[in-house]
Amino acid sequence: MIYFKFNCKPFYQDNVSKQEKRSFLGRFFSKLFHRLEANPDFEEALDFVAEWLIEYDDVEFHQAVREMGFDTNKNLIVKLPDERNYGYW
Repeated sequence: MIYFKFNCKPFYQDNVSKQEKRSFLGRFFSKLFHRLEANPDFEEALDFVAEWLIEYDDVEFHQAVREMGFDTNKNLIVKLPDERNYGYW
C-alpha cells in the first residue's frame, strides 16, 4: 500500500450551503441528475474538502481503496468508497 496526503483549497469554506449559492438552473439540473452521481451521499461534501488522505493499493488492485476527506477544521466529512458511493479518486 502507498499512502498519499495532500491539501487542497476547498471550493466552499463558509457555512452558507452550496444550494443557496447556486442559480435556479444549477439547482434544477442538480436535482435532475442526482441519481447519476457517482457519490450521491457525498457530492455536497466534496466541495468542502481541504485535506485528502488516500490509501492506494499498488500491488493487487492498482487503485485507491480508501479515500478520506477532511474539512478546514480537520473533521472527517468524506469516507469513500462504500457500497453506494464509488469514490472520488
